[in-house]
Amino acid sequence: MTRLLTPACIAAQRWFRSKHRAIASVREVERVPIHPGALSVVEVAYADGGSSDRYLLPVMGQREPVDGDGLWTALAKAIERGGRIGPFEARFRHAPDGIPPGERQLGVEQSNTSVVLGERLILKLYRLLEPGDNPDLEIGAFLADAGFTDTPALAGSLAYAPGDRAPAAAAMLQAFVPSRGDTWAAMLDALARDPQSGVALAAQVGHLTARLHAALASRPDVPGFPSRAASV
Repeated sequence: MTRLLTPACIAAQRWFRSKHRAIASVREVERVPIHPGALSVVEVAYADGGSSDRYLLPVMGQREPVDGDGLWTALAKAIERGGRIGPFEARFRHAPDGIPPGERQLGVEQSNTSVVLGERLILKLYRLLEPGDNPDLEIGAFLADAGFTDTPALAGSLAYAPGDRAPAAAAMLQAFVPSRGDTWAAMLDALARDPQSGVALAAQVGHLTARLHAALASRPDVPGFPSRAASV
């Protein structure tokens, strides 16, 4: 077993969620080559005897990839091609001008790993493979199908679907929108400059919220997105 797959190494990762549970064992159940590296699925069993978890590890030999290794870009291109990749199912929707060169991993997340590709796309890797619907993907796809364009466009996804369990979200590819701060800070700045600017910004937020609610209520026939009149 490589050092990357030891209980001590897994427990030390910031994306490992069950830090309150002692690890009994770690075993690799899948390894799918994606040149120049691979995707590894490891099963973590616990000393308490409860249910085990499966985690997704992108690997370059015996280590995780870093910017410039090319594995993040290769994974995005695999999603772009679509179809089966071993136990994984790739689905591609749309990415203008294809997968751009350049990769820059963000270091701010805890439970997932996000990589900016060419400053135009962002690849989010879901480390804990949780069977069932993923809200990120489910809501993103629904809003895209409803024609709502005020959220980053969903470009594609990767699901872990080994056949003996329900599929689990493994990765999401979407448009990258650089952060320009948050609404609260923007509102404080607007009010400091001119109260009317604050009112105008509040109106913008209100109109955006209304459009979002209209989009979410636009397809009541979809089981996961029923709509009803608001109570007073």
